[in-house]
Amino acid sequence: MSIQEQAVQMINDLSDENVIFLIDFMKRFMLPKEEDKNFDFRPDVIEAMEEARLISRNQETRKYSSFAEALEDMDI
Repeated sequence: MSIQEQAVQMINDLSDENVIFLIDFMKRFMLPKEEDKNFDFRPDVIEAMEEARLISRNQETRKYSSFAEALEDMDI
C-alpha cells in the first residue's frame, strides 16, 4: 500500500469530533475566502484528489487504529 493510500485511510478512521475540528480548521485557515475562490485546480491536483477518493472508498484498504500502528507497518 502506498503512503498516499495509508494517509487517506488514517483520515477516514478519524473520530467524528476530529473530523469536525479539521473541517473547522480548514474553513478558518486553509480555504480561500469567498472573493478568492475563482481558481482552477491543476490537472495533476484533480487527478490526485480523484485517486484519494477512490482509495478512501476501497474496502480492501488497510485500516489503522493509531498513527503509531501505521508507522510500524511502514517500518519507520
